[in-house]
Amino acid sequence: MLESEEKRLMAASCYMAHDRPAPPQELRSLVTEAGSKNLQLLIGADANAHHNVWGSPDINDRGESLLDFILSTNLDVANVGEEHTFVGPTSGPTGKITLVSDWRVLERPSFSDHKYIQFKREFEHSVRTITVYRNLRNTNWIKFQKTVTSKLANLGSVKSEEDIDKSIETLSKGLLDAYQSA
Repeated sequence: MLESEEKRLMAASCYMAHDRPAPPQELRSLVTEAGSKNLQLLIGADANAHHNVWGSPDINDRGESLLDFILSTNLDVANVGEEHTFVGPTSGPTGKITLVSDWRVLERPSFSDHKYIQFKREFEHSVRTITVYRNLRNTNWIKFQKTVTSKLANLGSVKSEEDIDKSIETLSKGLLDAYQSA
């Protein structure tokens, strides 16, 4: 869930198994919930459903069923064109559906049999002031001690005011670095 002061965007991923009805009841419930709460909704789906509306070369019963559902809701199919998102022995536009606007298939490796899909979604936001603090109880004091020891091992001797300034700077930086890393 992405939230701003004005809007909320629910993002979901759905795999529709070929041996179950499309869309599954879980997706129907999600769409109903998003509608009742006035949420923007983004769904990425591996639908195993064919329809030319989302770029498949053929239409099957699952595709018809899914399209009927989409048309009965306030969802829009974002797939435009015939860019293949699946890479495998049956590669082709086979029911990978993105319900969002302004998308494209990326060529970089995803280490999966599906390609990455990049999309842009306008989402109003406002700047919030966030106070960042550290909880000292979470500090790894053993790591802190080791880091301080290694960073400050070569402080050297102090023979002049300039050496004092350099040593203080090195000490301060070493302690801060150790604290941040621990």
